[in-house]
Amino acid sequence: MLLPTDRPPVGQASARRAAAKALIVTRLADVGFVLGIVALAAGAQTTSWEGILQHWSRSPGTALTVAMVLMVIGVAGKSALFPFQDWLPDAMEGPTPASALIHAATMVAAGTVVLAQLLPLLQSSSVALWTLAIAASVTTLLAALLAFAQPDLKRLLAWSTVSQVAIMLAALTAIPVGEGPDVALLHLTSHAIFKSLLFLAVGWLAVLTGGTVMVYIASGVRRYGSVRWPLGMGLLALAGVPPLVGFVSKELILVSAESGVAQTNGGPALLVLAAVGAGAPLTAAYCMRAWLILDRALDVPVVSAPRGQELIDDFFTEPEVVVEAIGVEEAESAISSSARAGVTTLGVLTVVGGLLPFSTWFEVELHLNIPLLVSTLGLMAAAALAVVAASRGVRTRDAAARLPAGLSLIAERGLGADTAYQTLVTRPTLRLARSVMWLDQHILDSYVRGAGIGARWLGQAGQDVSPTRPAKSLALLLGGVGLLVLLGWWWA
Repeated sequence: MLLPTDRPPVGQASARRAAAKALIVTRLADVGFVLGIVALAAGAQTTSWEGILQHWSRSPGTALTVAMVLMVIGVAGKSALFPFQDWLPDAMEGPTPASALIHAATMVAAGTVVLAQLLPLLQSSSVALWTLAIAASVTTLLAALLAFAQPDLKRLLAWSTVSQVAIMLAALTAIPVGEGPDVALLHLTSHAIFKSLLFLAVGWLAVLTGGTVMVYIASGVRRYGSVRWPLGMGLLALAGVPPLVGFVSKELILVSAESGVAQTNGGPALLVLAAVGAGAPLTAAYCMRAWLILDRALDVPVVSAPRGQELIDDFFTEPEVVVEAIGVEEAESAISSSARAGVTTLGVLTVVGGLLPFSTWFEVELHLNIPLLVSTLGLMAAAALAVVAASRGVRTRDAAARLPAGLSLIAERGLGADTAYQTLVTRPTLRLARSVMWLDQHILDSYVRGAGIGARWLGQAGQDVSPTRPAKSLALLLGGVGLLVLLGWWWA
């Protein structure tokens, strides 16, 4: 336990701050979530999904709009949508298995599940629908841009999660009326598979290299071949390369959004189609950037053979290289068989997960728009090639190194969202709390303290004007009363 005078180490301090930030931001948004649930349940006089849907489908109106907007606010906080997006990357202070669980299947995905159950009510409220569409579309693009400039691979994946969860929620606003939410739920499942694979593989690599900062993991897949295929497979699925599971779910979202545009002649579906379409090449760009750093060639010194002598396998002539090769073998052997089995399973699911739409678990429209597919893949390829071109001439092969230092620093800090939180929320709240405390201590408590002081002064004044000894007449009166009491008791 830390004593009051002790200061926690830097790592512990940042972890505690990240935990407190996640708690405060999500609980602030939970106010809307709880009020929305209470409004829906109170109006329907039940908490069952069927009862709520039946009641509010028959009586839409202002009350439903208010309830759904509150629900959207709560979901935005849990799923790290704008303007609540900044807490999730900071939560990367946690261990990698916990990150894999959180990003794949728990809190950040809960909002998609809740709104998927309430999809008919969401579609009945245009205000809530537009609110969610705008927040999700902005988050999709903003998080993808910020992911590209992150100096830490876990933070890159965290911003990627923010963007991908926003795509799920955006899909709910673009689904044509009458269709189910399975397209969004399919991407939720798809994201759970390849993002778990990525986080576990990154954790594996962090054990081998000592961290997840780009400087530490550079050349990681060259040095440690066991993590090459899981990281490569996960990044390809995240980028949406066919035929992996990420490609299938994203393409079906684009097709669904296009159908929504055709049905409504615009609206939220058009905004979502543009955001998801623009997010595809951005995702390909930061995935390519991460892979180029991971696959950077090792800095191996060139050894020249003596004249007239053939040098065989000159890589192992340097003692340092021999020691490094032994260290690599020992490090890779330290990875448990259960970890290898888990990563292998997720890798297989990433490949065969593209068959999920053909299963009975999801009911989705299985049709592709060939021009849309070709244009999306073309933009993704162009973005990846642009990153490759930008990485040429950079020793670390990091295309983000060409960004201005000031811009990289701002992106690393989430475009100053943390500063905005402190300026707009934290400091005003603390000032209000101090004002209330001062009012309580100096104004409200003064009446209580004044009442006590006044009573004491009044008592002192009464004591001053009253004799300190009882008068003789009073003593005789009391004695007579006592005598009468005794006589009455005796005669009775």
